Amino acid sequence: MQPVRTFVQYLRERQPPLIRYLHLAILVLVISQIIVGNFMGFTDTGAISEHPVEFHGTRLHISTGLFIIPIALGFLTAALQQHGFKYYFPYLIGEFSQLTADIRQLMKLKLTEARAYGLAATVQGLGFGALLLVLISGLTWFLAWNVTTHPIRINKPAPIKA
Repeated sequence: MQPVRTFVQYLRERQPPLIRYLHLAILVLVISQIIVGNFMGFTDTGAISEHPVEFHGTRLHISTGLFIIPIALGFLTAALQQHGFKYYFPYLIGEFSQLTADIRQLMKLKLTEARAYGLAATVQGLGFGALLLVLISGLTWFLAWNVTTHPIRINKPAPIKA
């Protein structure tokens, strides 16, 4: 439990309460997605399996996946409002000075402090990108599954008889 305490202590010291709680909520939801994803099941036609464990596992995975979307978007919005885009993605703006200094310090086998535009902020930005990719791919999978197993049918109007 020591790594969990260390992580929570770090969040208390470095993050405002809103971002801290959103971060912890996302952590719990992502871990639950990984675990519950092992209990999903579908039939050959794409319908949810009727086996009780697979049925409830699939429903829980879908529910938590949809629930995490607004929480993650709120987290990303709050983090970007707190520090700005350049803080997390300095390399996209052409700012490499702090990142280079951090890498040089690591080459000397010394840990770097978390600084604006540095390695720690860049890793956080990459984490945001990974989170967005997972959200987009999960939502795309969910929408595609819904369209293929529950296609929307547009009824043609009956021909008018004259």
